[in-house]
Amino acid sequence: MNKRVLIFSIYCILIITALVLFLVFFPPNSANATNIDNSQMSSQVEEDTKIDLPNKDDSNVDDPSTDDSSEDLINKPNETPTDSDETDENQSTDIEDGTEDSELGIDLEDELIYAKSLILKCPRSITINLSESVSLMGEYISIYPAESAKFLNCTISSRYGSEPSGISFSDNVITAKQIGTYYIKFTIPKAKNHYLTDGIQVSVVDNENTNVVQLINSLEIGSNYNLEAIFQFDTKAKIGVVVLDTDYLNYGNYIFTPLSEGEARIIVSLSYDYIQYNYTYAVTIKPKPLPPEYMIEIYAENADELKFAKGDIYPLMYNIIDKNGMNVYQKISVVSSDTGIVEVSSIDHPLIYLKCKDKGEVTLTITCLLDEQVTKEIKIIVF
Repeated sequence: MNKRVLIFSIYCILIITALVLFLVFFPPNSANATNIDNSQMSSQVEEDTKIDLPNKDDSNVDDPSTDDSSEDLINKPNETPTDSDETDENQSTDIEDGTEDSELGIDLEDELIYAKSLILKCPRSITINLSESVSLMGEYISIYPAESAKFLNCTISSRYGSEPSGISFSDNVITAKQIGTYYIKFTIPKAKNHYLTDGIQVSVVDNENTNVVQLINSLEIGSNYNLEAIFQFDTKAKIGVVVLDTDYLNYGNYIFTPLSEGEARIIVSLSYDYIQYNYTYAVTIKPKPLPPEYMIEIYAENADELKFAKGDIYPLMYNIIDKNGMNVYQKISVVSSDTGIVEVSSIDHPLIYLKCKDKGEVTLTITCLLDEQVTKEIKIIVF
C-alpha cells in the first residue's frame, strides 16, 4: 500500500513541476500574437492575388476580322441606311480591356471627357471602285457629349489577306488603292479602360458601277454637250459634277463646253444620306474638223429623199462647191444601187438624168472624182 502511495506522490510532483516550468518560460499573449500574424499573412496573400481581368468579349473587339456583329449590319452599296440600320447603330459595343488611353493616341495632358454614346449613321458596308473615293458627309458619326469627340480614335485593319494600306481615310474621305476588304474602327473612351467602338467594312472592287454610264469620251471644240449627252444615270441619288481640268473643258447649267485641245477629267458624284460616291471619267477634247475641200450640193426640195413616177426620165441638178462657197466644175460618178429600178442615163453638168424603170427604192451615190471622200447619197422612191 505504501508503495502505491509513493508512486502517486511522485506522479503528482512531476505534474506540478511541468506546470511551473510552462508558466515561467511561455509568454502570456503568445497564442494571440500567433493568431494575429497568421491573419495578417492570409490577408496579404489575398490582396496580392487580386487581378482585374478584361472582359471576355475583348478578343472580338481588338480583331475586327473576328467580329461577326458587323456582318449583320451590311447595307447594299449606294443605298442609304434603313430604319433597321439605325436600330443596330445605336448598339455601339461597350468594351473593357487593358488598353491604356495613351495607346489610343489620347493626350493625357488634356482633361479627358468620356463619351456616353457613339452612333454611326452612314452605311456599315461600303463598296468602292479601285482608285475612286467615298466621302462621309455631315454628321455621319454622332458622339455625345460633343466635347468628347476630340478623343475619337480611328484605325484601319484588313481582312482576307488584304494589306491595311489598301485604303486611306483622311478628312472624312475614304480612298481606294488596292482591291481587298478592310475595316475602319472608331473608338472613344467611355470610362477608365472602357470604350465605345463601331466601324465600317470597306470593299474595294475593280469596277462595278452601274449607276453611271459614260456614253461618249471625245468632244469637239466649238460644240456644246448637255449632261445627258455624255452620261447616262440609273439612280435616284443627288448628282454633282466637277471638272478638274478647266483649261480644257467648262461646265455650267448642265452644259459642257470644250475650250482647247487636250484631256479633261470629270468627277461625277452620287450623294445619299451621309455618304457620297465619287467617280472619275476622262474625255478627250479635239479640234473641230476642217470643212472638206469640196461639197456636193443637190438642188431639189427634200434632196435626201426624192419620189418619181415609173416610166419617166427625170433631170437632177447638182453642183460642186469649194471651201470658199464657189461653184466649181469637177467630174463625178453616179451609181444606182439597183439599175433595174433606176438607171443613170447620162451626166451633163449640172444635170444628172435618171430613168425610172420599175417601182421600188434605190440609193443613188454621187462621188467627186477629184476627192472620193466627198460623197452624197440620195434615196429615190419610184411609184
